[in-house]
Amino acid sequence: MNKDNLNILNKYYVKRNQNKIKELDIKNEKCEKKIKDTQQSIEKNEHILEKLKEENKDYKIKYERLKQIFYERGLVITIVNKGYSVKEWDNLYFKKRSNLLAIYLKDNEEVKIFNKEITLVLEELLQGKNHSLVATRVDEKSIKVKLHIR
Repeated sequence: MNKDNLNILNKYYVKRNQNKIKELDIKNEKCEKKIKDTQQSIEKNEHILEKLKEENKDYKIKYERLKQIFYERGLVITIVNKGYSVKEWDNLYFKKRSNLLAIYLKDNEEVKIFNKEITLVLEELLQGKNHSLVATRVDEKSIKVKLHIR
């Protein structure tokens, strides 16, 4: 090979390598931008997560306080009276029916069934605790039942 051919070949390789370097530089810039964007997104999400953790902590404190108030004062449940044979100061009972809590009279007559969400909350509140359900007021249209948890 002569010197001119080597020089042309050498220029070709140099040009090709410069083009590859430019392509790699462009790829590198794109990757750096992606990394920067991802880091910003992570920082933003971490900030949101910290806010949510703080809110969750506040809600847990409020929930525990509400449970304490509930344990101290009890809860009044209103039931539509459909001619049930219940008198004031009668005891009523919780029983499970199809994975839902229901209130029954002493003669096993069902007077109220709770939905899934309320059943879950009541089960958590009643877990490991003694409780009583007492009819405190009975009239033609409604029955007021007081739930006490000890």
